[in-house]
Amino acid sequence: MSKLLLFFAVLFTVRILRNVLAVIREKIALSNNMIVIESDHISNEDLKRAEVKMFMIQGKKIHAGDQIKVITKFKDKIEGMVLGIDTKQEALILADEASVMDIQFGKIADVKLISRYGKFFTF
Repeated sequence: MSKLLLFFAVLFTVRILRNVLAVIREKIALSNNMIVIESDHISNEDLKRAEVKMFMIQGKKIHAGDQIKVITKFKDKIEGMVLGIDTKQEALILADEASVMDIQFGKIADVKLISRYGKFFTF
């Protein structure tokens, strides 16, 4: 029983250290004015369309790279990483694990911030 408890304690410690190292890597990238996106489905065209990288939605300050959950007026829940805003289409550009999507501002009912890029805590 004590070996199993020790095993879980080691796994927990490794996971915490991995998260700390990921945030430190994000901080270093932010200090160089870069956001590291590790995804195969995001193209240069998607990044060029994202004209605005820092903005406010419903009183929440959102940056490119932040993880958010968007609830549409049709009660759809979409979770992903913010790439920016396309001002021509008036849409939020959001990337999830499989695709890049545009969400029109008129269809957004609520936005919840899950995690900020380069931050330990979301305050």
